[in-house]
Amino acid sequence: MADEDILHNVKNHFYLGNLKQAVIEAKSVDPPTSFSKEQRSFYLLRTYLDVENTQGMLELVEEAKASPNSKFAQFLKFFLAYLNKEVTGEKLETVCQEFITNPDFNKHPLVMLMVGLILYTENNISKAVLAVKDQSNLEMQALKLVMMVKNNRVNLAEKQLDLMKQTDEEATITQIAIAWVQLLTADYETAYHNFHELSERFSSTINLFNLMALCMTQLERYEDAEGLLQEALTLSNENYGKDDATTLINLLVVTFHLDKPQTEIDSLMGRLQQVDAHSEFLQKFVSGCEAFDNAAAN
Repeated sequence: MADEDILHNVKNHFYLGNLKQAVIEAKSVDPPTSFSKEQRSFYLLRTYLDVENTQGMLELVEEAKASPNSKFAQFLKFFLAYLNKEVTGEKLETVCQEFITNPDFNKHPLVMLMVGLILYTENNISKAVLAVKDQSNLEMQALKLVMMVKNNRVNLAEKQLDLMKQTDEEATITQIAIAWVQLLTADYETAYHNFHELSERFSSTINLFNLMALCMTQLERYEDAEGLLQEALTLSNENYGKDDATTLINLLVVTFHLDKPQTEIDSLMGRLQQVDAHSEFLQKFVSGCEAFDNAAAN
């Protein structure tokens, strides 16, 4: 298998949210070049980050020490410090800017993608855009599309999607982006069918169940949305032994629409508290209830 194809399945599973299978695939391949080895570490790192596998991330950093001259290995040291909150605020922005302007690093696509993701996570969109300038890299294009949506520039996101299609319309990440933009532009029926096609072509994942449920919610087909979200929770517990917080939040929204009993709402809120006690949704909900109680008392 060609170097550029050897991680094809790893990428697809990662993009679709099939994280458990992404790890299995990544560990089953033997990348032939130093860059493809870095790519495998890149996707494993992001997968471990998503499933909160700290030990897995530390092992990747240790493995990287075997290649001290690798720019990606050098970047991983900084990334670990970032995760440990040793680099924050202005210092974080300064270091990221140094990566963006340093020719030893800014030509490395994996480093620039990670810098872009960090800055996006920190809500520094203007700097993040500078990190993902390579229009030949589909994942950079996809991240730029997400940034445009976050800035409520759907028109620019559509133009970015056109660029992704020109690069590789059949790529899984492009197909996901197509369906996502359809969802954002209120073409809910078409978006649902495209997400469903992806789930049939590859496999059903928690992410795809949630995206299909969101389409059904927008179409006011709440019972269908509820069924999809229940399937997502089943899959989450089978794969990770716990509820998925995003799925619980979406299920709570659907439960309100279905006018379910308060006991069911309370049960879902309790489950959300267990898996994500600091959930922004949970905090806003509690705050809203307190504000309502205070207003009613007066």
